[in-house]
Amino acid sequence: MPRKPICSQLYLQLLIILNFKAMLNRNHKILTVAFAIFGQYMLQSCTEKMNMELDSTYTHCVIYGEITTDTTAHRVRITRSAGYFSNKPVEPISGATLTITDSESNTYPLTERKTEPGSYYTDSSVYGVPGRTYTLNVSNVDLLGDGVLSSYTATSEIKPSVKIDSIDTEYDDDWEMWKVKAWAKDPEQTVDYYMFKTLINGTLYSDSLANLFITDDKFFNGNYTYGITCNVFTEKDTLKTGYNVTLEICGITEDYYNFLLETQMLISYQNPMFSGPPSNARTNFNNDAFGYFAAYSISSSSNKVRSGRKE
Repeated sequence: MPRKPICSQLYLQLLIILNFKAMLNRNHKILTVAFAIFGQYMLQSCTEKMNMELDSTYTHCVIYGEITTDTTAHRVRITRSAGYFSNKPVEPISGATLTITDSESNTYPLTERKTEPGSYYTDSSVYGVPGRTYTLNVSNVDLLGDGVLSSYTATSEIKPSVKIDSIDTEYDDDWEMWKVKAWAKDPEQTVDYYMFKTLINGTLYSDSLANLFITDDKFFNGNYTYGITCNVFTEKDTLKTGYNVTLEICGITEDYYNFLLETQMLISYQNPMFSGPPSNARTNFNNDAFGYFAAYSISSSSNKVRSGRKE
């Protein structure tokens, strides 16, 4: 039988969030009345109608891509930024020239797919090597459609990941959620940052930045993680007996970890009365571009769901 899991920073944060949501549900009626009174007061206090013209922002190049230790076609997506109130789909940028070069002077070209304008892929035989630094070069970008071409570069290092000994799944009746747990040894000599991805029957569940689970090793540095919780699903039907679950633990850089953290905070709900002014997440691109080029290693393990009962 596995030993009791060690709580990670991610799991502690999750419990705090769930407790906070429960508190909100219990006090929903009180909050509703309070905001209704406050809203009525504010409406009665307004004596003059104001029409504000909000200008459009500058157009920026938005680039997001990655290279990993998996042998696959790695993707880079290039689009144009849009105004804050724009309700149109993002506009892809076609016709650019892209290459990825590693610290050993190997160069890998990327080709735009006709069926996916703005999406550029390496050959399917390309893979990254831990310890090497990778630079994405993007050139011949006609950002404004006026014939003026721009270039952008970004660099990232592939950090090693932990070797997963095994994984398991269980349904927690107390928290009403599925847990994906892992057994692995975290290195003691380094401060490490991790990103967790889960595939269910071969389909990636964490298909957006908002659904990615990330953590550092502050609470388990150098320890063996006896069933640490790496992902959770609050919908009970997400997993069923016999489903195949694959967990990927990705070793990421501190800067990419902070980019993901800032991005998730930007797209999550924030109370405008108490939050600071919004700002863009960090980027590792030059020339005023937005986005990120990430390089990271992947360690994976699979297991079938045996039952929904908590051990």
